[in-house]
Amino acid sequence: MQKEDVVSTFKKNLVAVRKKRGLSQRELAKKMNATQRIVAYYEKEAANIPLTKLQDLARALDVTVVELLDQRLDKAKGVEELDVRIIRKIKQIEGLPRRAQEALWHTINTTLEMQALKAAKKK
Repeated sequence: MQKEDVVSTFKKNLVAVRKKRGLSQRELAKKMNATQRIVAYYEKEAANIPLTKLQDLARALDVTVVELLDQRLDKAKGVEELDVRIIRKIKQIEGLPRRAQEALWHTINTTLEMQALKAAKKK
């Protein structure tokens, strides 16, 4: 595997794992005692990340360094594609009493059904 492939895979995995954990760049930076700017740099531009920083990132995300470099994670699809704001809201909903959760899910389902009906009518 060429260095460019490893770097590209790392960047994609870093973003995917961060989002899967429901963390913003700022929150991840705080967990690793860095700045949001450095996390953004690692996600977009970095080609030579010091091993200590790679370890800090892995520790803050509760994964191994190998997982951040693994191509199989890069090819996985799913929760990591969700907007971080949606994940945060779901976590907040999970903390509510059961009745409040059910009421919110009912509202969400009704809204989605109404939107689907509107879309079907437009066709």
